[in-house]
Amino acid sequence: QDKLAGRQAFAYHTPMLLTEPWSKKHKQVTRSGGLPFNLSNSYAQPLSHAELVKFSLERGDQGIVEAYNGHMLNYTPNGGSEDLRKEIAKLYGPNIGADNIIVFAGGQVALQTAALALVDGSCHTIVFTPGYQSVQEAPVHAGSQVTRIPLKPSNKWQIDPQSVRDAIANAPNQTKTRLMVINEPYNPAGTLMSKGLQAELKDIAEEHGAYILSDEVYRFLEHDPQDRLPAMADLYDKGISVVAMSKPWGACGVSIGWLAFQDVSLRQRLLDVQYFGTACVGRASEIQAIMILRASDRILERNLSIIRRNLGL
Repeated sequence: QDKLAGRQAFAYHTPMLLTEPWSKKHKQVTRSGGLPFNLSNSYAQPLSHAELVKFSLERGDQGIVEAYNGHMLNYTPNGGSEDLRKEIAKLYGPNIGADNIIVFAGGQVALQTAALALVDGSCHTIVFTPGYQSVQEAPVHAGSQVTRIPLKPSNKWQIDPQSVRDAIANAPNQTKTRLMVINEPYNPAGTLMSKGLQAELKDIAEEHGAYILSDEVYRFLEHDPQDRLPAMADLYDKGISVVAMSKPWGACGVSIGWLAFQDVSLRQRLLDVQYFGTACVGRASEIQAIMILRASDRILERNLSIIRRNLGL
């Protein structure tokens, strides 16, 4: 316990090594207006709140509408209210319940919090490039020693397991590999690894006692549901799934994301880091997230129909 407490204290006091956002210059253009079409958006077509209410009433869920209209403007609990965490847990298998979910103000905050809770300068992390910047940089911000393994179009952007083994064997400064960060479905290429490859990466991590932080924000938008990978939180007892409502459900304005994990010993460490950032989300956002999840099948089918139509253009 003393060793763990000391590691956490070091992690909290490691200076954050900030990096410049890649997308900053492009967002200055896209957000200024005047574009007839914006092909750079990364999320599904958003719904309106009125549509959410309509969906709720059509399935006879008057209670959730009344809860939204009458909610108090109190702080919500750190890590999210239990009703939302229970709703999220339904997306996973039997090892994931409400206590295995922590809610954040979006997936970006979840990624940073996980990295700060798990690694510091005494640890080694493996990331893959190119990829979503926060997936690559979160361990850097936490002060971890980082190995970046390049992915290549020549093998359809797939991870080579031997490159992971080599990175572990050659960790800088003889540090122990504590974390591997992956992104599946893969951003930016939109590819998926096979279930066999996913299992092999899990086995490598398990052999070395490492966590896998899996950015799964595009999960549920697979063109063929048969291609969908298991959530890392279901597959591996040291797996952590990162999810946001923005991508599959098109609910970026709700600003809700979460971490799902089997290892409940992580919960307090994650909450302690979260406390010093965005400690809690708004109750209005939580209730809207519940509305969305209860209408998930309907919303996902709508968004997938748009994707399939666009594929033909």
